[in-house]
Amino acid sequence: MSRSTSRSHSLSVTTQLAVTLQFLATGNFQTVVASAHEISPPSASNCVRGVTDALCSIAKDYIKFQTAARQISMQHGSMEKLAPPKVLGYIDSTHIPIVAPTTNEAIYVNRKSFHSINVQAICDDVFKLIDVVVKWPGSTHDAFIWQAIRNQS
Repeated sequence: MSRSTSRSHSLSVTTQLAVTLQFLATGNFQTVVASAHEISPPSASNCVRGVTDALCSIAKDYIKFQTAARQISMQHGSMEKLAPPKVLGYIDSTHIPIVAPTTNEAIYVNRKSFHSINVQAICDDVFKLIDVVVKWPGSTHDAFIWQAIRNQS
């Protein structure tokens, strides 16, 4: 992700990643993210595109969808261990504490009055993570996250 530039110094890979992660996690406009990192909106756009392209190029090596055979195995495994029939995964959310952000600070305060990101995770019958969603501010209720994800499908 390092690239040369004919103008001044290129952004570090760390900065590019930070800009992209903030953009993806908060859903803010790129102008807001750019301002937070003291870079131009076009630079923020280039960061998001570059990091996203880099992640997509290696995604097939890390993201694996369950095969039909594995889904059946998971259903049987869950029935043997925990009894609910035909379960493909177990879902829950947790609050990960964060430092109070400078923008939209109030939406990151959760019901226990600390700043957090509400992270939703799904695991299979052997408790291996198969999906993680890390983009909701702490004030977001679990039911809202679940409904929003269901509506995307």
